[in-house]
Amino acid sequence: MNRGKGLAAFEVWREFTKWTNEMDERILNSMIDEALVGDKVDSSWITQAYNNIVNNLHQYGFIGLS
Repeated sequence: MNRGKGLAAFEVWREFTKWTNEMDERILNSMIDEALVGDKVDSSWITQAYNNIVNNLHQYGFIGLS
């Protein structure tokens, strides 16, 4: 029996982040800012709004960008 034969020779690594009240506040404020500048069409966020929200979270160190 060849156990392990054909298995990939790498380890899967995951990073987990605990969501905080500060993160809630920051994402909600970002969403409000995007709504105020009109980055919604038919009650849906436009792509630029998502990008701006992610960049805002990244700016405050809440998420990493790959």
